[in-house]
Amino acid sequence: MELTVAPNIEMRVTTTDGKRRTMYLDRSEMRSDTPIGHPSWIMPGMVYRIPFSTITKVEVQNGGKRMRYAK
Repeated sequence: MELTVAPNIEMRVTTTDGKRRTMYLDRSEMRSDTPIGHPSWIMPGMVYRIPFSTITKVEVQNGGKRMRYAK
């Protein structure tokens, strides 16, 4: 499977306590053992830090939003 990085690609992370966090794939990174991601383009200070040991599932999907990078 090939995945094109675009602003409408979302990553949904499910943790051991059943919570789901959705963040944009192109605004996510892996630091040490913790994925760090931004769930919003409008509020860039909002950040999710999820310890890798608490993750049970990661899903990647096209969010269907009509967003494009500025040229």
